[in-house]
Amino acid sequence: MKADRTTDASDLLTPSLGGHGPADARGGPRPWRLGSQVYVAFFGGVIAVTAIAFLNALRLNADRRRRIAILAAGAAGLAACIVFAALYGDEVDGSGLRLGTRAISLVAFGGMYLAQRSPDRVYHYYTGNVSDDDDYESLWVPGLIAALVGGIALALIVAAAAG
Repeated sequence: MKADRTTDASDLLTPSLGGHGPADARGGPRPWRLGSQVYVAFFGGVIAVTAIAFLNALRLNADRRRRIAILAAGAAGLAACIVFAALYGDEVDGSGLRLGTRAISLVAFGGMYLAQRSPDRVYHYYTGNVSDDDDYESLWVPGLIAALVGGIALALIVAAAAG
């Protein structure tokens, strides 16, 4: 008896983006622009950008593995800030500590950006708007709140580690 090959080929003809819809189609809020999150990383530090990136991954309907990668990048960045402050806190002044933690936060954001990039492309594909400004939610208010709260928390942690 000959095997039916039409069932094997049917998987090739199904769309690969079938389970990934834009946030608007799910009834949720629109995501934030990935490029705008770098300002949160610079001004608010690794805690602030981890919170914003994780919430944005939820808005983008990113899978669990990507959300865990964002949290892991944030935890690694926070650990690197603590180690930097503990090792070099006595040798550099306050501005050197701020510069070092900002650099570490930007590097950690790089990993978070990569984790969000593919779901963001899927979202952008489904929106299909010519103007990018209509596709994304404004990050001003949540970014400022995250930068203030996360920046203060990171400053307290770094000051305690530099102690």
